[in-house]
Amino acid sequence: MLLHGEPMPDDLPAGAPLNGQDLLADIPAELPSALLTRRLDIMEAEQNLRVANADIGAARAAFFPSISLTGSFGSLSPTLGGLFKPGSAAWSFAPTITLPIFAGGQNIANLDLANIQKDIRIAQYEKSIQVAFREVADELRFADRGARTRRERAVAEAGVVDAAVSERR
Repeated sequence: MLLHGEPMPDDLPAGAPLNGQDLLADIPAELPSALLTRRLDIMEAEQNLRVANADIGAARAAFFPSISLTGSFGSLSPTLGGLFKPGSAAWSFAPTITLPIFAGGQNIANLDLANIQKDIRIAQYEKSIQVAFREVADELRFADRGARTRRERAVAEAGVVDAAVSERR
């Protein structure tokens, strides 16, 4: 019986045995190495490189002065009735300039740190690519042996399933 509670139709063809099905697809030859860029570890390493570049940009920006402009405008009156009368306007303007005069050594150290971290992330990226190539080469090398083992395992499991099905009939 199927899940909806009705018996299976009599004209339903019998299923193919497991050992007759090609469950494992072979890896086609001549795949481009650009497929490695879809791996999560490679994408993570690329994102870490982007972060390192952004950190260097932030460290360089710390050498420049920062300028901040703040302003406000409103109406001021001691009574509610005089809030919108002429002469009750109030405003303020506050410019701020910050110069990194005494933080020069710290800024240089931060820039050096960002560059070193970028070098580390580049090395990690290269290592991720090398690991990806090694894993693919290992998989291709053992694919034939693994495919034979998987086929033998599938045939054995199919025999167990077929025996269980024949016992229930």
